[in-house]
Amino acid sequence: MRILICNERFLFRFGLDRALILIGRGLKALGHSVTILANKYDYDVLDSFATRVIDVPEKKDDYLNGNEFTKKWLVDNWNILFDANEKPDIVLVGGWPFFSSISFFSKIGIPTIFLDCGAVPLDGYSGGILITQKKIT
Repeated sequence: MRILICNERFLFRFGLDRALILIGRGLKALGHSVTILANKYDYDVLDSFATRVIDVPEKKDDYLNGNEFTKKWLVDNWNILFDANEKPDIVLVGGWPFFSSISFFSKIGIPTIFLDCGAVPLDGYSGGILITQKKIT
């Protein structure tokens, strides 16, 4: 089975990132092909299980709209990134900036799992970080 895992980061020190890495390793051990879509990652960690790692560009000047930017980039580049032989059988979405992409995966007929690890408390956040957290919860 070809599995696509999408998340902003794959850095082993973060909880969700680490969980997705462990899932990816387990899927590879079961014989599946794992492709990663991410903005930031530790390549050495992903290289231990990922068949392919795809860099997703960031909208650096407008983080708040990164979710919509990522979906547009994915729609515009899907056929370049995945031919019929590489199209994923299933997608696992870890979160930001791939929330909006879930509807795209559905539209092209790929079953999608959203791993909801919960929102963080908003106490102590301000500015852009608070706005972003409120937007995605």
